[in-house]
Amino acid sequence: MSTESMQKSPDWGRALVAGVIATVAITLSMLVQGNNIFLALGGMLMPSAGEGMKYVVGGLMHFMIGIVYALVYAAIFTRVQLPSLAKGAIWGVILTVVALVMMPVMSSMLGGGAGNPCNPCNPCAAAANPCSPAANPCASAANPCNPCAQNPCATAKNPCNPCAGAANPCAQASNPCAGAGNPCNPCGGSGGGAAGYVWSLIHHLVYGLVLAFVYKE
Repeated sequence: MSTESMQKSPDWGRALVAGVIATVAITLSMLVQGNNIFLALGGMLMPSAGEGMKYVVGGLMHFMIGIVYALVYAAIFTRVQLPSLAKGAIWGVILTVVALVMMPVMSSMLGGGAGNPCNPCNPCAAAANPCSPAANPCASAANPCNPCAQNPCATAKNPCNPCAGAANPCAQASNPCAGAGNPCNPCGGSGGGAAGYVWSLIHHLVYGLVLAFVYKE
């Protein structure tokens, strides 16, 4: 590492602008997948709030995180002698690991977790959702066909089963709770498993590469 690169200081203004642009880029990348990060974060932080408030809170949190990550990137990588895009790719991989570790921790702290059907990280779990356990009589514990129960009634032939397809209005594509973009979708979706990890890597690589391209230090 040369003396010149060791003495170079981060450009905080450029890093802030790069962070905003990179956050817009990752947001668009997630929307392509069908993942509404504003609503997801808002639902995690304020599960009982209205949809508009969830969008506001989730959007502010999302951009705050994106800007903080950009400032940390500037602090670490300004003095690193590598091509900008290589630094961005490395940062994207690092952020993928951070996201995969921290999101389950945050969800658990807020009362979520994979074992909780009312996981607040799921914006579709609110009582205002007619397909949520709170409003859907088919999801109650008293229903022997409850899809959460281990019994032969919890099959695709049960119209109350969220995996039942067109027979169940809660499972139709028009219901955002039934889409692949919902990480808590009981039918699978793209929020978990190998596909979820790959999508997370893609999104964070988009963020890292755009950030590095705009920052150019």
